[in-house]
Amino acid sequence: MGVYRKARTKYQSNPVNIDALIIRSTIDNLEDFDLGWSRYILGKLDIYEINSDHLTIIKEPHVRKLADIVRKAILEKSLHV
Repeated sequence: MGVYRKARTKYQSNPVNIDALIIRSTIDNLEDFDLGWSRYILGKLDIYEINSDHLTIIKEPHVRKLADIVRKAILEKSLHV
């Protein structure tokens, strides 16, 4: 078993009370909508989808949508601090 796989299988995480932002690609067609994060995030979990795959989500034209989502989240969070 590889070192990363071994670490991943042995790691135990406790849920944390924070808000989180998930941006996921739609083409990867993952069954778990929140990618398993709801087990670890007790606060607000915002999930956005971008019509791309895992690699193209960081390339034009999808990266603009990605940047807009992150920018909006940062601005909203800074207004609540």
